Amino acid sequence: MATGSIDGLIRHLVPAESHYPDRAFTFAFLLASRLHVPPHEVLNRVFTLAFATSPPHFYQYKVEREIQTVSNLIHLLGEWTQLFPYDFRDERMMAHVRAITERSVQVDSDSAGKNLETLLISFKFVVKLFNPWLSEDTVEGIAPKSSGE
Repeated sequence: MATGSIDGLIRHLVPAESHYPDRAFTFAFLLASRLHVPPHEVLNRVFTLAFATSPPHFYQYKVEREIQTVSNLIHLLGEWTQLFPYDFRDERMMAHVRAITERSVQVDSDSAGKNLETLLISFKFVVKLFNPWLSEDTVEGIAPKSSGE
C-alpha cells in the first residue's frame, strides 16, 4: 500500500479474521500518522473499527469472532509497545489498554491469561524505559516470565 486517506489507512491497521497488518506497515503508519492524528486517537479509531463490523447473527460465530478480534488487538498492542513505547506514557493510551484487557477477560476468560501474558511482557520493557531507577526484581515482578526465557 503506497497511499490512502488516513481513515483508509487506519482501517488497514485494524486486525481482522482474514487480515493482519504486516510489521513494516504498522511501523510506517504509526510513525507517519502522528503528523496528522495523535496516537491515542489512532488507537481509539482502531478499537472502534475492530468492534464496529456487525457479524452474522449466529451467537457462537459472534463469540468466536470477538475472541479472535481481542487476541489480534492484543498482538497489535504488543507490537506497538515495542515500536513506540513512549506513546504509552499518555493516560489516554493506557485507558484503551485497560479497556482491551477487560474485554479480553469478558469474552474469553479461559485464554485471556495467555493473551495478557504476551501484553504484560511487552509492558515490562515500557515500565523499565520510563522508570530506569527500578530494580530488575521489581520489573520482573510486573509480568510473568515467558516460557521461552
